[in-house]
Parts: sequence; C-alpha cells; structure tokens
Amino acid sequence: MYQKGDYVVYGINGVCKIEEVAPLQGGGERIYYHLTPVHALNNMIYTPVDNDKVPIRLVLSQDEARSFLENISEIEAMEDVAYKKREQQYKEAMKTCDCREWVCVMKTAYNRRLQRMEEGKKATAADEKYFKAAKSNLINEMEVVFNQDCAQVTEMLSAYLDFIS
Repeated sequence: MYQKGDYVVYGINGVCKIEEVAPLQGGGERIYYHLTPVHALNNMIYTPVDNDKVPIRLVLSQDEARSFLENISEIEAMEDVAYKKREQQYKEAMKTCDCREWVCVMKTAYNRRLQRMEEGKKATAADEKYFKAAKSNLINEMEVVFNQDCAQVTEMLSAYLDFIS
C-alpha cells in the first residue's frame, strides 16, 4: 500500500500526490487513496486501495528514470495497423501507466505525422491527441522525479527524443 505524500501514476490521470489514505467520509470501512493530480490541484480523485481495474504505481526513482532515459532509443514504435486498431492501441498504451508505452505512442504518432506530411496530408487528430497526452504524462512524471519545471524537463528529454521540443 502506498503512503500519504507518495507520488503515483494513476491510470489516464497521470501523476498524482496521495493526500490521504483513509475511508471516505461517511463511506464505511473501505480504505481509499485520496489523490490530487499534480496539474489539477483543485481536483480530487478517490480510488479504493484494493482497486485492481486501474493501474497505479509509484513514480520512477531518479535512478530508474536515468536508466529509462539512457535506454529510450531502444523503444520501438508500434506496428503499422489500420486507423481504428491504432487508436485502440494508443488507448491501451495510455492506460498502462508505463513510460515505455508512452514513448512508443509518441514515436508512432511522430512517424505517422512524418509519413502523412510526405504524402501531402496533415497528421490525424488521433495521432496528435495521443502524442500530446503521452508527452504530457512523460513530462509530468519527469518533473516530479527530477524536481524540475516543464521547460527544464522538455530540454532534458530533447537530448533523448529529438522530436519532443
């Protein structure tokens, strides 16, 4: 069980701080995490500590993050599939709370954007949407891990992913 003050990645909500681990007020005995998304401080998310439907994990440690960044070039884009299947792959990848999956989404969407530009077309809305979501989740986690702001993290990540800036 995670503790009050821990930073976690919770489903598609991204990085959250655990504000409390306690039952809901007037809600019985079941214990809940009271989560505040780091970039939506006025929001509160309540999830049972025994919830197995939505992934939750601690943010990476600095050592884990450094290792992740050093190996980021080894992460490959998704296989090229039909539009509807690709969007489903994006959705599933985003739900995993896994940095590697976020980078996979970003690389896939970026490669698709380049391919479509060569064909004289614009990037699809789905590619852009999931690229931005994956980028945001990755940056938000690295901000917490390295205690840096968005600009600093974006600059750091651009050394590993030339398309992130």
